[in-house]
Amino acid sequence: KDIIKSPAAKAETYKVAVDRIRREALEGKSKSAKGIGLAQSRLKAIFVHLRKVANHPLLVRHRYTDQDLIEIADACHKRRIFGPDARIERVQEHVSGLSDFSLHQLCGDYMLGGVLKDKMLDPELGMQSAKIQRLKELLVELKEKGSRPLIFSQWKIMLDILEWVLSNLGLAYARLDGDTAVEDRQDLVDKFNAKDSPLFTFILSTRAGGQGLNLTGADTVILHDVDFNPQIDRQAEDRCHRLGQEKTVTVYRLVTKDSVDEKIVAIAEQKNASRCRNP
Repeated sequence: KDIIKSPAAKAETYKVAVDRIRREALEGKSKSAKGIGLAQSRLKAIFVHLRKVANHPLLVRHRYTDQDLIEIADACHKRRIFGPDARIERVQEHVSGLSDFSLHQLCGDYMLGGVLKDKMLDPELGMQSAKIQRLKELLVELKEKGSRPLIFSQWKIMLDILEWVLSNLGLAYARLDGDTAVEDRQDLVDKFNAKDSPLFTFILSTRAGGQGLNLTGADTVILHDVDFNPQIDRQAEDRCHRLGQEKTVTVYRLVTKDSVDEKIVAIAEQKNASRCRNP
């Protein structure tokens, strides 16, 4: 596995998130008569938030200002992006819950006719993630030696960011996730596995792409984010380890140093060790 140190911008985003959560936790305890602190659902939301920051800072909102949200919501309401009956208050509520990258995607929606084009994010921001920076290095190395990787992520929006990055790097790819029509999946697999395939990499959701597919056209697996359940990741790895594979398969796990990523890996390793002791 690759233990990756976060760049300054991402590390600061993570620190800000942790500091805010600690402050809210202390306030919650001080207001609780029984000293219980945060509710279970709130703790789960906090953990998911930290996982997002550990994966890519654009998975949370810290670049778009409150004024940006007002302008985006107003443009969406005028263009009826969320339907003819959507009230401005409902549109504002929806927009306020979006991440930076989701807001970027919304600003580029063709139905807006380019009115929010100036609010779309600079492609360089896609690279401001330790995992993406390491991924870029890996992709350069793999391409130079003629290897082809599968890149897995658990989150659809992370696949969106990966698409954005790969497009900006000029790398040909295919994509498969839960929204890919069942009848189209085998065609994508066949196109990737073809000896003369123009596709360099295949990005997949861990669950939709982790079962039943034979992707022996690849010899490398990159797990952008790891799962609590080691069997889920192992199933993804097995897409390369299929009948007909003639090359040695290498697996990379991208783990952000000093983040919840390391906790998830530790839990997964404990589960795996327990399974080995009690088959």
